[in-house]
Amino acid sequence: MTAPALLAGPTEVTFWSDAVSGVRYTDLLDGAGVAVSSIVSSDGTDGLPVGTIPEFQGPDGEPYGPADMWADFGGARFKLVASDLGFASAVRAGAGAGSEGPPGTVWVDAAGAPYFADGTGLTDSRASIQAAIDDVAAAGGGVVSLARGTYQIGYVANAGGTGAAGGLQLKDKVWLRGEGIGTRLEATGTWSTLAGLVGIGDRAVSRAVRDARVSDMWLKGTPGASFAGSPAANVHGVLLNTVGVTGEPDAVHRLHDLWIWDTEVGVALLGTDDQALQVQRIRGRHFRRQGLLVGKESGGGGSDDYFLGIDVSSANYNGGAYAGIEVYTSNNHFSQCKSWYNKRSSAFAAGAAYKDGAGWYVNGTRNIFTSCEAQDNGGHGWVVRLGKNTMAACVADSSNYFDNISGSARANECSGFYLGSSVTEITLSACLAFDRNTTNKYQKYGFALDAASRNVFITGVAWDNRATSSSATPLDGVAWINGAVHPSHEILVLSAYGNNRATIAYGDPEEAGGTVQKRQDSPGAAVVYTSPRLQDVPALVAQVPGGSLRYRWEALIFYRADAVHDARIGVRTGRDGAAGAVEARWQAEYPGPNGSAAVSYSSSDVGDNRYVVADGAGNVGGDGSNRQRSCRFSGTLFAGSGVGTATLAIQVAEDGGTGDGVRVIEESFLVITPAAYT
Repeated sequence: MTAPALLAGPTEVTFWSDAVSGVRYTDLLDGAGVAVSSIVSSDGTDGLPVGTIPEFQGPDGEPYGPADMWADFGGARFKLVASDLGFASAVRAGAGAGSEGPPGTVWVDAAGAPYFADGTGLTDSRASIQAAIDDVAAAGGGVVSLARGTYQIGYVANAGGTGAAGGLQLKDKVWLRGEGIGTRLEATGTWSTLAGLVGIGDRAVSRAVRDARVSDMWLKGTPGASFAGSPAANVHGVLLNTVGVTGEPDAVHRLHDLWIWDTEVGVALLGTDDQALQVQRIRGRHFRRQGLLVGKESGGGGSDDYFLGIDVSSANYNGGAYAGIEVYTSNNHFSQCKSWYNKRSSAFAAGAAYKDGAGWYVNGTRNIFTSCEAQDNGGHGWVVRLGKNTMAACVADSSNYFDNISGSARANECSGFYLGSSVTEITLSACLAFDRNTTNKYQKYGFALDAASRNVFITGVAWDNRATSSSATPLDGVAWINGAVHPSHEILVLSAYGNNRATIAYGDPEEAGGTVQKRQDSPGAAVVYTSPRLQDVPALVAQVPGGSLRYRWEALIFYRADAVHDARIGVRTGRDGAAGAVEARWQAEYPGPNGSAAVSYSSSDVGDNRYVVADGAGNVGGDGSNRQRSCRFSGTLFAGSGVGTATLAIQVAEDGGTGDGVRVIEESFLVITPAAYT
């Protein structure tokens, strides 16, 4: 490239290691390879503009030459960078310390001559920075460096002569690089269409660009260092719409170490050739729509991209129908990414199309998510609409978050993970779904699956989910929407609400309703019951779905009881409504009051609880097996039509008097297993 004139010519120019004093460099070669100690600017007869510094080489240095060089032509010294040299001399022998570029890299300071991008934030610097990008691209690629400062970027209909609207348009092999959060690009003026502060094409126009890179800067849709009352309309932080790359089919762009605030969309990757991208360490806040959009909402876009350390919050800020991160393409890898604090104000609508205020919305296949999180979102934590995705160690924390719902949004509507009707062959391994709030527990279910989904594999833990404001059951850890569970699933979720716990398991068709396991685990959970009135053992109360379902159940009760008054051990049934049969038929094996083995057969219907009287041997507060007794139950349970949730509880009481009471001790358990699939 040819740089504009820097000084009058012909003028002798010497080169130094410092802006004021320093060491003079004299080991130079002119354009013909002749050793010289200074360079004379052009007089215009060599085809260069008058005053241009012609091509030269040197000085020597390690590893490729000095990091800085200052030109002295009789006044204040001028810092020499690649763009100052003209023609092939714009490609230095080495870009210098910190450039991260190989020998031959072009290194342009867009804030320096001849571009003079205004870092004060007072004037529009779009044209200056675009000129630097264009020059570096014409020289074969390199770095456009932006020093610390604030640079206004205005909207134009034909940015960089590309036919695409927006701010800056990237070109082949150009790296636009700032100096961290101290380098801030701000949108200025009116943005008429959806376009990027930095981009390749726009929403309507695609371009064929390869190996572009943006890093180490703050992209902001509004002026100033604070959030605006509303994010800027139409402005995207980065918009890539790469199509038509030839030869190597992947664009291999790089985006990293960016801060993006107050825009319509944070990052949008839309083109079919936006493949093999590396997108890393991006912090995005305050968006009208998505913080990260991978692919087009209508379908299609680049695949095979890699995302690491993406952190998006406060998306859907203006009350639309958007999630924090939306994925419409395939074969992408996400690791340690987070979408949180996104807003929801719309009326809830059942189904996987409802993504308003969600953390993640996945409408693509064969994607892998590792250690990714949705936290404090107004909508669902995760909405997965298509199958063949893999999620490992992913988290849904406190969805339907009270601080992020407004308007028509209500509590206990959205869940941690929502898997839609078209989901098939999907794996969720070691995933967590919980509501950590001590009050305002609004996350509806931990894992909610549409009944039409197939071949779902889930292992995980859920706790403190609430289907309604009054619900307090661990069974809200897993729920089936629009029908019953399908036998193609393999699910094992350890679920809890408060001190009540359940193991929810699906797999074999005979276990399609899910196995519930309750256990009294520790001495601290033991309670001494001194009343003759039967009372529930809190750790041994289980709930299962109703609807004409049959179950098998088993309980083993380890206890200590007063030697005189013995123990009552019984079974209670219940239901969540006023109608419907809940019937338990059971057999008990236990030591009778005289110490001999006893067997009883009985039934417990709603409002008609039954019990046996089992032997007590004293030492109620003791430890070890001495004077410990046990009672074993086995039976069936029927939860009839009209019953939403049926309850089966183990109860105890002292048989009479006011003795030392009855103590149910650790390792006692209750297991309920579906007997048939309906």
